[in-house]
Formats: sequence, structure tokens, C-alpha cells
Amino acid sequence: MINRFWMTRTLGAFAVTLCVAASAHGGGPTYDLTGNWRLVALDVQQSFCDGSQTQDFVSAVVNLTQADEFLTLIIPDPPQNQIFQGRTSSFFLALESNTAEETTVINGTVSPDATRITGTLVFYDKGNCPGAETGSARYQMTRIG
Repeated sequence: MINRFWMTRTLGAFAVTLCVAASAHGGGPTYDLTGNWRLVALDVQQSFCDGSQTQDFVSAVVNLTQADEFLTLIIPDPPQNQIFQGRTSSFFLALESNTAEETTVINGTVSPDATRITGTLVFYDKGNCPGAETGSARYQMTRIG
């Protein structure tokens, strides 16, 4: 089960890794991830309250915008979009969406031709029972167009 200490420590490690990688790279990445991507994943969620587990196949078109090493990922999730902010360097990326209700962290590896990203998504619900849960997914994003 993911706890707040683990999540804080993990987020800190991502931030340090990206800062060191960006500093060592000396400027923006040599690739541009801007565009629409198809995200596919098997989302596994576990309830904090009763220990039950669900698995759902997820497929969505997402939009990624890159400015130098800075990234914004938008996942359409009606009635509003889920927005992630992060960075990329040395064919690695990390993004975070952190609200009062939940924290989601996405990390991954960019293919050498910048047409595929594979990685892990970790979700932590900050709510109380009955809806509180944690989740994780291995995902793949493929550039569209």
C-alpha cells in the first residue's frame, strides 16, 4: 500500500533526477514530444477501505506540449481535463498532477525516435473511505500522426 511518506520520497527522487539530468544535458532535449498521443494502460486500483481491487483497460488520446525541457500533459476526463506538469531530459520524463483530492505521478522512457513512451503511472487518492484508493499502471503512449 502506498503511504504519504513513500509518495513524498518518490516525488523528491524524480525531481532530483530530472534536475541533475537537465543540468548535465546543457539545454533542452534534442527531441520534441509536442502533439497528440494514444495512451493505453491496464489500470489496477486497490481500495484503502476494504482491500478490494479493480482492473480496467484504459485507452485515450492525450495532448503533450513541450517547451524546452518543460512538459504539459492533458488527459481529457469530462467534465474537466486532468493536467500534468513535468520535465523531460535524456529520453526520460516525469510529470505530476497534485490536487487536494489526489496525486498522480507519471514517469517514463522516450524511444530514440520520440514516437513511443513507456513507463509507470502511480495514483494516490487523498480522500477518506468509502472511495479512497491507490492505483498503478504500466502504460504505453504512441504518437498519433
